[in-house]
This record gives sequence, C-alpha cells and structure tokens, in this order.
Amino acid sequence: MPKEQQYRCVYCDRNTIQVETDRFVCAQCDSIFPVIDGVPVLTRRAPHFVVAQARELAGVHGKWKQLHGELTQLGGIDKTPMLSERASRMADGMAANIALMEAQCQAIWAYAKTEAVADDTIAWATVQNGYPFDELLPYFYQDWYGTKPFAAVLQNILPAVETFCDDRQALAVFGAGACGLLYELSGYFEKSVGVDLALPGLIMAKHLMEGERFSLCLEKADWADIALSPSANTGSDTRFMAANVMDTPFPDESLSVVVTQYLIDIVPNAAWFVHEIRRILKPGGVWINFSKPFAWPSDHAVLGPRRLPEIIPILHEHGFEELQLKMSRFNVLSTEDIYPGGERFDQEVHIFAAKKADDNMQVICPAIKGRIRKKTTEAWNQVPKLVSARQIAVVEKKIFKTGLQETVPGIQVMDSFIPMERAFLSAISILFECIDGHRTLRQLKGHMDKQGVAMPERDFLDLIYCLNVEYYLLKFDDKP
Repeated sequence: MPKEQQYRCVYCDRNTIQVETDRFVCAQCDSIFPVIDGVPVLTRRAPHFVVAQARELAGVHGKWKQLHGELTQLGGIDKTPMLSERASRMADGMAANIALMEAQCQAIWAYAKTEAVADDTIAWATVQNGYPFDELLPYFYQDWYGTKPFAAVLQNILPAVETFCDDRQALAVFGAGACGLLYELSGYFEKSVGVDLALPGLIMAKHLMEGERFSLCLEKADWADIALSPSANTGSDTRFMAANVMDTPFPDESLSVVVTQYLIDIVPNAAWFVHEIRRILKPGGVWINFSKPFAWPSDHAVLGPRRLPEIIPILHEHGFEELQLKMSRFNVLSTEDIYPGGERFDQEVHIFAAKKADDNMQVICPAIKGRIRKKTTEAWNQVPKLVSARQIAVVEKKIFKTGLQETVPGIQVMDSFIPMERAFLSAISILFECIDGHRTLRQLKGHMDKQGVAMPERDFLDLIYCLNVEYYLLKFDDKP
C-alpha cells in the first residue's frame, strides 16, 4: 500500500483524498480510486479504467496465445530445419512473454473479476493513451539492461538536474514508462513518483525496484531471452501512480521538479499539458523535457513541429523562463547490442529546462475543466465550438500485426488516432453534427437524447471534458 500523501481529487478538485485499506476515497465527493498491487489509480472513472486495462491485457494475451499455437505448429511441420528452429525459438519466446504477463498482471485481472463495473468506453479510450503490454517490453529492455541509448538519456537529463534543480524535495516523472529514468533520478530527491497510464508497466517497474528479477523476449532481438537485474535500491521514497498527465492528482504548487520524456510530442493538447505542469510546480520549480519536436495546437498543420528556438515563446506565454535548450540525436529502442540484425533508428530530440516564473501570472486556457467541477450549473450553459484548425474524421482503421488483422473504429485527429467502440462512435458523430457554435451543452444533451443516444449527465460531462481538455477537439470562450 502506498505511503499516505495528500492528493487532489480529479473530480471535485479538492485535496481530500484519503487512504483506506486497498483504495483511496475522496472525503468530499466519495469518488473511489483503487490501489492495484500497490499502485494507486488516480484517474477519472478509476474503477472502470482498471477494468478497461484488464480488457486490453486480455486482448493482447489472446493474440499471443493464438500466435504461439501457430508457431508451435510451424516448428513441427516445416521441412526446412533452420526455419523450424526459428519457429520454435519464436514460440518459446512468445510463451515466456505470456508467462511474464500472467505473473505481472494478475492483480489487474483479479480486480476486474471481483469489481462489478461494466465496460466503459471513455475509460477504455483513456487506456489507449498508454502503451499496451506488448509494446512496453522493449522499453524495459532499454531502461533496465544497461543500454547505450538509456545512458545517452541520462547524460542529457542528469546534468540539468544537478545544475538547475536546487529544490530536491519532490519529483514527478511524467510518461514514466518502464521507470528507468525515475529509478536513476530518485536518488537526487526526497520523494519521487512515476506517472503513466500504462498500469502494467508501473506494476512491473515497482516489482523490479523491490528486487524482483524477470526475463523477457523481444521479437526485434530475434527472441533473445533478456534477464533484467537492476542495481541496488537507492533507498529513496519512490512511488508509482496511474494517472492522466492532462489532469494529475497533485495539489497546486506541490512539486519541485517535473520531468517529461517522450510525451509532449504525443499528447493531443500540448497547451493544456503545459498549463497542468505549471499548476503543480512550486514557484521557481523546474520542468525538464526530453522529446521529439512537437507541434502546438493552434499552429497550422502544414508548419509541422516547432523548431527549438520557436519553443521559447510558448514557455514565456505559459509562465516559464528558459534555462537550457539543446538538440540531440537519440537511438530509440535499438537492439543492435544484443542482436547483430537489430534495428537502429536515430531521431532528433529536444531537451530543455525551464523554470516556473515567480510572478502571479494567470495563464488563461479556454477549457471547461473548472466549470464542470466547481460550477456544474454554469457548465451546462456553456456553448462549445469545434476547433477549426483540428481536422476530425470518423474512420475505421485496419491494423495488421504479425499475421493478424483487426478493424478498429475511432476518430482520426490530425496524425493521432483515438480508438472507440462503434456504438460510442455513433454518439460522437451525432454530437459533432449538432455543434453549431450556438447550442449549449444542455441543448446538445437534449438533442442526443432525442436521437436515441441517452447518456447519464456525469458521463456526458466527462465526454465533453475529454474532447475539450484532453483532445482539444472542442473549445469554449476564455471567460465563463
């Protein structure tokens, strides 16, 4: 069970979350946040989120089982000895990964079996913003096997921490992934927390830091068996949290340093992301970023990502002073050190450090977040508009993976694809069709009800919140 610490409820915006035996509960609004294998889930619709994680894991598990059966059969009937040997090696590697998943994720499945929570599309869509289990494994190799790429990350991040971070009280790593960076940085701070939406990855990282050893097999390393053995525990106060970086449970001005890795380039609403980082940093707190070049939501799509000097106006407009900006090359997820045929993919990365200004600057973001939480009645009278610069398409996307094919419905927003269930996608389409810049949220809800798409009020407001804050498909006037 995580040590007690004050957190902010992501529903009512009050610092009233209290620790119980196996969950957190908000004393103000009674929202429940489960704790899974020692990792608190502090997202909106948290019980549904865990059930959606279990569903996602079951999908990967089923695909792996099917592939394992096909590979086992190939190893026994192929007439080419070398191919038969390779098929057997792949089958063995797949079996090892299946066993690893079953061992590491049993607490997620156990919760889903005992919790009487129906499937929830909004929670499932949130889960899709984190990496599925099969895509997590290469990051565990990169972070915990002593690879050169991870050493390069440390060479860029550690000097910034040592140079600019005088306050070492509380650190959060956003997009913590396999948590190797969290582990290395935790020795510099009194308290450290890794934040990510991939609950299985957080659980695996927690087990590693507690001294557990396990192996994984990577397709891009010819299914080599890779044993992970971290060095001695730093002894620091290190925690883990499944949370949405667009809406974190940290109280205002509670963190000394926020480190973001490979995140601002993939969040759909970078403007709100920066706003959230500034909210939780103390005055003078430091934000350190390591990512691919990123685009700003209000920029025309044809311009592409911002170049390094073009980041400075963003920092200034959102209450930050730049401390360092530099560009580097990063060899991401390379397996060439353990397999001669391993892939090598170099990409440009931007590393910058910025300090939160000490003034009382109030950054205005056209979001409905506070109105939903504190002034629900006012929220229903707000008029949403579609963001004209964001091209939206309702599509069905065909995905091919190692001999498997699936059709996934969803929304294509610029270069990002947001998967959604067909029934829910129909509701989204009706909503988009009737947003005209004049109808209030109450009128839109009534229109959807008449169209046969009935939705509880809280669910409807959660949907509006996601479309506005997380994905920036809807906007509101700056003033309530």
